[in-house]
Amino acid sequence: MSAGTETRPFPAGITRHITEHPGDKKNILWFDDGKRLIFRRDGKKKELSFQKEG
Repeated sequence: MSAGTETRPFPAGITRHITEHPGDKKNILWFDDGKRLIFRRDGKKKELSFQKEG
């Protein structure tokens, strides 16, 4: 493992499709059922939020 890299197990139902938005400092993990798990980074602070499509 390289320094500064976090490795965490994926929750069940998450696909490996990851959309990154460097400008917004946001990473989106897409679920199989269409939900999105959004990782937002503000400095050292991380917030997890769930959003449903549709």
